[in-house]
Amino acid sequence: MNQNRQQALYELSSNGTLFDFMSKEQRFEVQDMIHADQSDDNHYIAKVLAVVDTIKEMPSLYLTVGTIDPVMQLRYQNGISIVWVQEKDKGTATSCQQNQAYGYADVDYVGIENLNGSFISIYELKQQGYWLDLSYVPMSYNAIVDIASKHVASSARHREKLAELPGSQSHL
Repeated sequence: MNQNRQQALYELSSNGTLFDFMSKEQRFEVQDMIHADQSDDNHYIAKVLAVVDTIKEMPSLYLTVGTIDPVMQLRYQNGISIVWVQEKDKGTATSCQQNQAYGYADVDYVGIENLNGSFISIYELKQQGYWLDLSYVPMSYNAIVDIASKHVASSARHREKLAELPGSQSHL
């Protein structure tokens, strides 16, 4: 078994970094994906190791207070809501000892720009069915706002086009 595969599987174990950041169901699902694809360039291995590096480098609570454009390090999703994590409880380099973090939770799709930062319980996110987004690349708050505003504008234009179609409902 190659070294990266072993490292990724360890990070997903109960002793690994991701134990505090991913639900048991998500960790098992990713482990299954790693076992299913035995190639050396397994997509999930690279994603797991990248997220572990991000977690190890994440600032502790209060270290980015006052930063004009802070970096959102992690993103959690549950199909309905999105939570961006900016900082984690210091714990250890790989552990979120109190499962506490700081970031932005968009539970009503109002857009991150309309939210206030707050403390977030990683434990509660896991319990409520949120999954750590392994494909997310850390980006600044302003970059997220920019992407979200383009998406909202695109959706509005799409709704306008649909309303123009013959037989469309005017309330769309």
